[in-house]
Amino acid sequence: GPPTLKGPPPPPGGAVPEQVLSVMSVGQWAECQRMQEAHGLAQLCSDIEAGPDRWRSWLSLDRPELADPPGYQALDPFQRMLVLGRLRPDRLSYCVSMFLEAHLG
Repeated sequence: GPPTLKGPPPPPGGAVPEQVLSVMSVGQWAECQRMQEAHGLAQLCSDIEAGPDRWRSWLSLDRPELADPPGYQALDPFQRMLVLGRLRPDRLSYCVSMFLEAHLG
């Protein structure tokens, strides 16, 4: 029969490290791996693995769009939207509004 989808696809790099599973879902980890291809995000997965507590704190903020992702203070506004949209899609509309207000007035 036709293939069925059950949950998110497995991450491209294989199994999710155990310390990462306490921070984010398999789907979020797969998104992190995809984002590494974007400029300035090449070390994203290894940074999350190395500092899971800092990332857990940022991801659990009520308004993460108001704080820099851990270790990524130099991200440009588009990169910030990319990271936030992939890891906290519930906050993306707020981040987009802030971006538009800052750049379009």
